[in-house]
Amino acid sequence: MATLSRPDTTLPVFQQLLDQVRRDGGLLEQPDNGDETPHAPSPVGWRGGPAPAPPAISDSAIELIITFEVSSREVYESKYRHPIWPQGRSGITVGIGYDVGYVTRLALARDWNAKLAPADLAGLAQACGVTGSSAGALLPRLAHIDIPYVDAHAVFTGVSIAGYTQLTVASLANTDALHPDCLGALVSLVYNRGASFEREGERYREMRAIRAAMEAQTFSQIPAQIRGMKRIWADEAHSAGLLKRRELEALLFEHGLAQV
Repeated sequence: MATLSRPDTTLPVFQQLLDQVRRDGGLLEQPDNGDETPHAPSPVGWRGGPAPAPPAISDSAIELIITFEVSSREVYESKYRHPIWPQGRSGITVGIGYDVGYVTRLALARDWNAKLAPADLAGLAQACGVTGSSAGALLPRLAHIDIPYVDAHAVFTGVSIAGYTQLTVASLANTDALHPDCLGALVSLVYNRGASFEREGERYREMRAIRAAMEAQTFSQIPAQIRGMKRIWADEAHSAGLLKRRELEALLFEHGLAQV
């Protein structure tokens, strides 16, 4: 069994900060509006045909993403069982951050057929491709749809997380060398900022640096790059959630590094 070269204190700090975010309500920000759309393709056929099962990410990473989407199971049951419109560029959103506005009717049926009654599925299909204020106008017609947490969690882990993990693996080299905590930290980053590792401009400086570090297998450089992104939102109002999310991702990546 491998031994640690130094005491690893990152996980307790990670859990303490995550608990604080959960107490603050979890959903402290929307996906970064300067980056890509907030919903990744479904994992089945997302590039035109059956995709291999993605590698697993850690439970801590899944907990991190859930916290920023709905805070906790208890909060979900009280606030998110019915469709919502998070405003901005978002579409009608159901379950744990599943944005119907960014999926096709075929994908919606594939992802939710086993969880929704046919009438509810047909109703939600009206929201496919509808975003912004048009989605907000559609919300009253769909507000009766009720999705328990157990169903939302099943689609989240089996569809959303799987899709974002595949997107992350397809976008970066050497992900097979990462601990599940490290990969999960990057999946959380992609979930929030999109797979923007090749985009030009100063806004994406750290994303490009992460891509280079993955290619060079200099994984120890990545937490600093994740933290470096805080500069983007440091002076923006209502960005406390983004700053905390970047710190949590950096801590989780560091914890993964300490395990190998």
